[in-house]
Amino acid sequence: MPRGKSSKATPAGQGFPSSETVDTLPEPLSRAPLTPTYVDNFFSKLYNEIGSLNSEFRSCIHKVKQDINGLGERIKDMKQTLDSQTDDLKALSRRVATLEEQQMDPHLKHEDLENLGQRNIPKGMEGPDIMSFIAEMLPAIRTDPDNSPPLHAL
Repeated sequence: MPRGKSSKATPAGQGFPSSETVDTLPEPLSRAPLTPTYVDNFFSKLYNEIGSLNSEFRSCIHKVKQDINGLGERIKDMKQTLDSQTDDLKALSRRVATLEEQQMDPHLKHEDLENLGQRNIPKGMEGPDIMSFIAEMLPAIRTDPDNSPPLHAL
C-alpha cells in the first residue's frame, strides 16, 4: 500500500493531521518536525498497529490450530475404522479358507463313494494297463454279478 493512503482515518488531535491514517507512516522524517510528542505519538501508533496485527495473526493461527486438531481427530477415527475393517477382512479370509477346506473334504469323499459305486471300482484301480484290467474284471462280473467279490479285492 502506498505511503499515506488508507481507509482508516485517525482522530484529530493526536499529533497527526486529521487527514493522516492509522496504518500509514507520517511524511518522511525530513519533512516532519521531530518533536518529542511527535516521536512518542509515532511510536505509540506503530506499537498499536503492530499489536493489532499480532493479535490478528494469533487469532488466525489459533483457528488454523483448531482446524488441524479437528483434522487430526478425523484421521485418527479413520485409522481406527480402517484397522477394524482390516481385522474383519483378515478374519473373514481365514473363515473362507476354513470353509473351503471343509467343503473339499465331503466333496472328495462323495467323489470317492461315487467311484466305488461304479461296480466297486475305486478310482485309479485300473492301473497303467486298462485293457488287462477290463479282461480280468469282465469274467468276474459275468459269473454272478450279485455275489461277485468286490473288484478292489481282485
